[in-house]
Amino acid sequence: MIWVILCKDKPNSFEKRMGIIDEHRRYLARHPIKTLISGPLTDISGNVMNGSFFMVEAETENEVKEFQSNDPIFKAGVWDQITISPFNKRVDNLSKFWNLFDNIYKKEHQFKFFLIDSRKLVFFKYFHDSWNKKINILLIIINLYQHILINI
Repeated sequence: MIWVILCKDKPNSFEKRMGIIDEHRRYLARHPIKTLISGPLTDISGNVMNGSFFMVEAETENEVKEFQSNDPIFKAGVWDQITISPFNKRVDNLSKFWNLFDNIYKKEHQFKFFLIDSRKLVFFKYFHDSWNKKINILLIIINLYQHILINI
């Protein structure tokens, strides 16, 4: 079952959040639950984190609550409001990009990824760093999406 977790920070908790953000990222890197997508919520400028969003797969709500209660941000008391809800996917415009990415990744992961730009293929080296990996995946998806829209 797919679950959505929406966490809003307490007012004026940005400093506290940033003080434990590395611990939070290490926790998530251990894959305590199957995470489909996650990231911080931000203010309108996009510069100040003020919450968290997770879409996860779990059999029970208890699994989701256990994941949440073990998160360092939760333990530090940063989150003010936490909403956990089952989610029924109706529209999914990203799956075809993930499938295409998986095929690319399986073929190219030891050497390089390629990004499809609107005009050319761009090659670059892949670094074995989790943040670089996430950024590279995001860039691939964005560029594939642009390529498909331009060529429709």
